[in-house]
Amino acid sequence: MTRARKGINSVKGLFALLFLPFLVAPITAHGEDLPPELARGVMLYDYHQQNYFKALIEAPVSPQDPGLLEIDERLAFLIAESLAEFGVTNRAQSQLELLAKNKGGRIAAEAFFRLGRIQYKHGDFPGALASLKRVNGLDRKLLPHYQYYYAAANMRTEQVAKAADILQQMQEGAWAGYAYYNLAKSYQQKDSNNARSIISLRVADALSQQVKKDYLSVDEPGALADRIYMASAVLALQGGEFDKTLGFLNRIRVDSPITPTALYLHGLTYLQRNQFRQAIQSWHRAKRYPMVVPGVADAFLGIAYAYQHEGYRGRASRSYLESISVLDKEVRTLDTVINTVRKLGADAALIQESELDTLEWFLEDGIADNTPKVAYMNALINDGEVFSLVESLEELIMLEQNLSEWQSDLTVFEGMLQQRRNGFRQGNALISAVKAKNLVEKMQNRAESLEKELRQAQQNKEFIYLAKPEVQEQYAHAQRLKQNYRNYVKKGKVTGSMQEDLNLRLERVNGLLLWKASQDYLRNVADIEDDLAALQREINRYEGSISAFEKIVSDGPVRFDSLLDNVLRESVRVKDALQRCSTLRAEVDQVLTDEVIKRLEAKRTEMTRYHDIAQQALAHLYETLLIERDELEKKRAEAARKKEEEQLRLEQLNSGRESEAAQEETK
Repeated sequence: MTRARKGINSVKGLFALLFLPFLVAPITAHGEDLPPELARGVMLYDYHQQNYFKALIEAPVSPQDPGLLEIDERLAFLIAESLAEFGVTNRAQSQLELLAKNKGGRIAAEAFFRLGRIQYKHGDFPGALASLKRVNGLDRKLLPHYQYYYAAANMRTEQVAKAADILQQMQEGAWAGYAYYNLAKSYQQKDSNNARSIISLRVADALSQQVKKDYLSVDEPGALADRIYMASAVLALQGGEFDKTLGFLNRIRVDSPITPTALYLHGLTYLQRNQFRQAIQSWHRAKRYPMVVPGVADAFLGIAYAYQHEGYRGRASRSYLESISVLDKEVRTLDTVINTVRKLGADAALIQESELDTLEWFLEDGIADNTPKVAYMNALINDGEVFSLVESLEELIMLEQNLSEWQSDLTVFEGMLQQRRNGFRQGNALISAVKAKNLVEKMQNRAESLEKELRQAQQNKEFIYLAKPEVQEQYAHAQRLKQNYRNYVKKGKVTGSMQEDLNLRLERVNGLLLWKASQDYLRNVADIEDDLAALQREINRYEGSISAFEKIVSDGPVRFDSLLDNVLRESVRVKDALQRCSTLRAEVDQVLTDEVIKRLEAKRTEMTRYHDIAQQALAHLYETLLIERDELEKKRAEAARKKEEEQLRLEQLNSGRESEAAQEETK
């Protein structure tokens, strides 16, 4: 096990020691203050925001509650997943094992599935396989996710045939596409023949095109297709099928993370077909990417190589010189980054703002000439161990921030309690309580009086008294009319038939109102009794509130002292946890720094090797040019020598002929 992996495991173990005490008696009690359903919603929001610590704090019940498994299985699953994601893996596994043991049916099946997934993510492949084998009767919505991990666990334990059987039972969708892609990679590592890998990749490609969004799908739709095309292109290139290779590479998205590597392979394919100009065009497109991306440095060297074999030696030498210059700058930039990381640490240098942000990348024409910090971070984060360490560091930073906020809140709370204790006036509070008590006593007396009046009215059958207010008002108005009528009669203003008619009408109105009141009598009595009962409940509530207030007042400073003791005790706990968290963060940062430096030095070695290759290739090109020039000069000298010898021979021949002619003339 590498040092990084040990560092990650130590982080996960220390998380449990640092974190579990706050689950027993959490300082922030939103989960207790909020209604259970609302608290569950807040927890779900934090969980999906990947803020797992806050999700656990916001949980409606404590993860340490022994009755959690009996309260709500869904909530128990959510808490277990949050514990596992936060790093308290042992606690999460124990909770899921207990849930699987005590429950049956689909609950037990889902518990074993989640347990196996956690074990797989933490590298315990045999344990994951054992847990996933015990799944029986899982919810159909989770079935593709389960089959993916079950097949992956079999592949990890060298049971590829079993994995293939599992994949044959999977429904079409994105999870099946990922599973077949993994199967193809397993075949590629195991088989000398690429036939099974190619078939698996074809199936994965077909599945990735059908369903873009599945239940629990975790990746964007085009990412899987890009990986499939890249793997297929590599297999086709190894098999010498260049047309297929180009076809696969052309289907990779322009904005894909693997586009630079695809462009390099694109040019390499053309190079294999001796189509140097097309290769140069592909590699020129790769030059705009950072040098740390796989394939970019190869593209720089490939351009010069292609020019050289195309016969453009001048362009080839200029391309080699450009590559040497770019690689030299990259090595110097890497030296700066390595020294900064060694001095400040990986977190301060790469994750936070640092002096690396002031490097003048923007002054260069091309991004590859001076790679920005984000490019290094992207290259490093693709490494699984570095990613885990960065994730752990970010969780510690978040935990440290939460603890600092708690410490600040407790400090404010302490000051508030001290201020209230010093300003507490027990006498004034008791006087206010006595006044409130007298008022409530008057309300009680009035309620009892109303109760007696109700009973008296029931006994005497006083229908109008118990009628609704509008009926009582109408009856009172009728009585006033009747009195006015009598006054008019006494004064002689109403006589004869009019007197009899008005009297009859008034009696009829009184009769109708009495009849209506008698009809509504029982309902009216029930309504009045309900109102009196509600009034009594309010009186009782006020009395309870006054009693509670009197108790608080009587406790007085003792209560404040107790609260202050609790606050001071929690402050000590938070301070201790904050110190341990800071120490742990420094340890993780040191492990991350060592791993980052090791990978940056490896990248520097790689860039240096490319730099040496470019220099050697340029030297070889110059040497070839010198040799060719020497050979050309030798050929020219030999031709001149031969020409001189031929001219001398002709001169000698002409001289001989002239001598012979002179001799003939002499004769």
